[in-house]
Amino acid sequence: MATQTITTQHMFAAKPSTASPPTTRIRAYKDFLTPALHRRFTTTAGVVFLVCIFEAWQLSNTRHLIWSWFPLGSAGLRALLLSISCLAVFIVRVANMHIGQRIAPSAAQETLKKLSGGKVITTAVWYIFSAWWFGEVYIWSRNETAELGMVDPGRAYERPRLNENPIFLRALFVVTGVVQVFLHLLRDYDQIRIPMGDEKQDMSKSWLIRIAGVSATTLSRLPRPFRALALHSGQILGRTCNALCYAHFLNLILYFGFVRHRVWGWTYAFARTWFSNLPEGAGPTGISHFWKILPQALFAPFLMLLLWEASNVVFSTSVAQPPLRKENPLTSEIKDSQGVILHKSADPNGSLLSGLKAKKDLPKTFAFWELFIICEQFEMRRKTLYSEVDRKDGSTWSKICELTLKEISAISDRVKTAQEGPEYKKKLAEMEAQKQHHQHLIAHQPEEETGLKRIADRTVNNDADVFAKQKPDLANAVNNWAKSIGMSPNSQDPVSPRAKKYLQWAAKETLTPHQQQYLTPGYLQAEATGIVGQFLKTPTGEPFRQTFARNVASVVLDSPTSNQANIIHAAKSLAKLCVCSLKEDNFGQVQKDVVKIIRTFTTTIKDIEMFVKELKPHWTDVNFNEAIDRTVYDPWTLQTIENPEAVADVAQRFVRTGRIARFTPEKKEFSQVMDVLKASLEEILLAFQEYAGALGLTKKDTREAKEAIQKPPPPPLGVHWPQPTQSSPSRPEMEEVGGEEPHLNGKRQRRTRYN
Repeated sequence: MATQTITTQHMFAAKPSTASPPTTRIRAYKDFLTPALHRRFTTTAGVVFLVCIFEAWQLSNTRHLIWSWFPLGSAGLRALLLSISCLAVFIVRVANMHIGQRIAPSAAQETLKKLSGGKVITTAVWYIFSAWWFGEVYIWSRNETAELGMVDPGRAYERPRLNENPIFLRALFVVTGVVQVFLHLLRDYDQIRIPMGDEKQDMSKSWLIRIAGVSATTLSRLPRPFRALALHSGQILGRTCNALCYAHFLNLILYFGFVRHRVWGWTYAFARTWFSNLPEGAGPTGISHFWKILPQALFAPFLMLLLWEASNVVFSTSVAQPPLRKENPLTSEIKDSQGVILHKSADPNGSLLSGLKAKKDLPKTFAFWELFIICEQFEMRRKTLYSEVDRKDGSTWSKICELTLKEISAISDRVKTAQEGPEYKKKLAEMEAQKQHHQHLIAHQPEEETGLKRIADRTVNNDADVFAKQKPDLANAVNNWAKSIGMSPNSQDPVSPRAKKYLQWAAKETLTPHQQQYLTPGYLQAEATGIVGQFLKTPTGEPFRQTFARNVASVVLDSPTSNQANIIHAAKSLAKLCVCSLKEDNFGQVQKDVVKIIRTFTTTIKDIEMFVKELKPHWTDVNFNEAIDRTVYDPWTLQTIENPEAVADVAQRFVRTGRIARFTPEKKEFSQVMDVLKASLEEILLAFQEYAGALGLTKKDTREAKEAIQKPPPPPLGVHWPQPTQSSPSRPEMEEVGGEEPHLNGKRQRRTRYN
């Protein structure tokens, strides 16, 4: 019996599993970023709702000490309805959100890109809806003394009539929404400006500090969204007033000039369904109670614009926060003081690598930003980047080194592509198209038959087909003849020599030799160039100039949006990891890649400098200056000029010489990238210079790297920038004539000769 029991237990015992344990799925970086953005959106909505409560108090019909603002009363309901207008703005921001400044060869092309595409329709629809909704909330929350009812009952002996006041006010709200659409796109509110780590907020420029007298210490203690509103308070008020002026000016033209009678007819037809005693066919009655409508027409759109501007500022500030959660990197596993896991992450570095490989700009930018923060602030997490060597597709360090160098070396690739020119690109595209077409023909080519075809397989020709006369293809014949004239090397001139002689004889008989000079191709081209050049020098022609700084930035920083944030974070992170590897890299992974890193940095810096040196300015850049525009390293930044007197001297020098406009945002971003590349290369070179021989770093590599990190000295005090001479090779069409420089009203004048 015991033997039978043991046998039965052995039969039904669980067998050990031979399957491998399930692999842990690496969470994508967007799975960490999306909840973080949701939390920031919730914070933004809460802050903006407080602004809505303030405006609901302003729109209250009573001035009761409590009920005019108490959230559980009518003020709370009004604030909740006003928040729907803010929600429409948030939808626009989420739909059109992008990283990096938009870069184009000229300001006109940049504006055209901003005002084109599907984002314009999305922005217009939601802003107009937001304006209409705000207007309805405002009109329906007014009492009878505001004179905004649909029907004006008039006096006791007058018939009721349709009130034009709410029609005019609704049109004003919609026009204000249209104005805000253009300002939103032109100012590029959708850009998320990522701080580069060395910017400091200058609170002394805040409107509340300069005018209201609020101390900087008080502002620094405020939460981030409220501090952003305080710092940008002056900008918010200024932009609100500007947009209000534009809206009123445009509304007067559109309403009274185009849409008044049509909107009146629609509103009148709708009102007669509710008020049958209105007279038929009555025209617009005009604005009644003008002195009651005027303050409302100024105050209500002002509140709406103020709400929009505050919503945009708070949204931009909240989204542009560092990728941290509870003072830890976003992908890290977070525990409380008792060891309870608050934020689980099975493979933090694997999730970070998935973000660095992302194709979309938003997760990729935040992943590089988080990598930079880890390298700078979190030592324990940084050590794991060296110690994880057992990944399936390579160690963590090798993947980070590959991805960061890819961002840096992409600059050299763009420079080489720009130097090859459009003709080379077109030729490569044609060759690739021919190759694909050839492969397509080979893939779909039928099998060739080796035997003779049977006569029975052929079709029989009818007598009508044999003896029928083919119709000539006149269009094809004319097309071939026209092509043959222009493409044949030995083609005959379409203008006969006899006709040329008649034309020359007529010109000699009717025009004097002096007049004939004005009709020569060279003179006509020079005149046209001179007229265009004079136009480009005017403020009206300034948007059409393709400046040297824009052309350089579009290549180095990439276009249509700048990749500055990723380049800077990649360079700084790589330099920090290389320097810290001397103490923290126990497996010696970094040392085998140091030579490759130094060579990549050196090549990139030299390619940029050579590109800036050899790039020809566009013919529309009439204010090109050889000494200033080709300066790769920016000598005006406060990092190089620590003396405040030197900074003031350089600023005054720019004002005197008229060069202040050259310090453009494109030039600033480009200079920051060059500063970071040189500084990062210098850090790596100083850390590994004594190990150069063991690492395989040759003397040539060391010499070229030292040459790459050299920076030109800052401009000396009291010395003006050198001016271009007659022998300037970059702009032969711009020459100074005369020995001394003519002056007029203290400004240097230039005479231009167009060849």
